[in-house]
Amino acid sequence: MYRWKDEDPAFAREMEEAMNEGDELMNDMAESQHYKRIRDGDYSAVKFQLQMRHPKFRQHQARKQTRAEKLREEKQREREVFERYISTPQKRELDQESIRRLKAKGLLPD
Repeated sequence: MYRWKDEDPAFAREMEEAMNEGDELMNDMAESQHYKRIRDGDYSAVKFQLQMRHPKFRQHQARKQTRAEKLREEKQREREVFERYISTPQKRELDQESIRRLKAKGLLPD
């Protein structure tokens, strides 16, 4: 069959059309089953439909953060807290243990 497709452009076009028609039929069947599940009260089908097609619910989908992104954000927040602490007029002297912990977190240079 694939040899014929490679050798005969007319056959290749007809084969492509037949494959597209088959895909459309399968998509229609899948969509029909999806709507049947919604009518039957399947919560997961309802939720999927709303999240994919309803703008009100689409807005509430949050992008999942990677672990590395979460760690970077946490480290950035720690740096900001530390910088605010250091910049206060009433800053206190850091004891050795505090300095060690801040260096371990990368908030102070070695």
